[in-house]
Amino acid sequence: DTPDTTARLGHGDAMHVTDIDPHNPGLEIFTVHEGGASAPYGHALRDAATGEVLYGGYTGVDTGRGMVGDVDPERPGLETWGSDVGLWSADGERLGDETPGTNASIRFGAEPTTQLVDGALEVTPTVEDWERGTLLTAEGTRTNNHTKGNPSLVADIWGDWREELLLRTEDSSAIRIYTSTEVTDHKLYTLMHDPQYRVEVARQQTTYNQPSHPGFYLAADMDWSEVPLPR
Repeated sequence: DTPDTTARLGHGDAMHVTDIDPHNPGLEIFTVHEGGASAPYGHALRDAATGEVLYGGYTGVDTGRGMVGDVDPERPGLETWGSDVGLWSADGERLGDETPGTNASIRFGAEPTTQLVDGALEVTPTVEDWERGTLLTAEGTRTNNHTKGNPSLVADIWGDWREELLLRTEDSSAIRIYTSTEVTDHKLYTLMHDPQYRVEVARQQTTYNQPSHPGFYLAADMDWSEVPLPR
């Protein structure tokens, strides 16, 4: 879409901007929409530069939760999913009805894949890998924001490209910081050196609790030679 053009996709409940499809030049935007029967798409992947819808689908309902991440490392690109829409590949193939969680994502493993933070209300938070199961059970802690189950923060605060998980204790008297102990063969500057990622971490604390994404392709099949140098 050209500047000042109204896309008319309806109210977006969640938005993720990063390089989702490595075969499409530049960045992409994945959104889910609350417009119900009046929204042309319940979910849509768009080209960030042009606004063109690359794929999507009508749901007719309030599609209130959506997420992106590399949960299937055998497939190129990041997968997208949401409530009532199923799991989709980066090139628009519907992979099935079963989906990972939609509360929060985190990079917590030895490979540059995506894990999910699960647990809301009085449920103990966990870090879940779509293929390997539970990687962490954060006993004695809780998430925030009622059913949305938001951690206090997910960010690469200590370096090495993995992200730390910050959670409040059950009595809200302290913050606990969890970091991955899995040994990785991949070396990369801290994600905080990426301008988009750094701004998105700040946004977690000032506007809306959605995951932070870098401005480059970060996934299991990434070409490390194409990672931009920090400026």
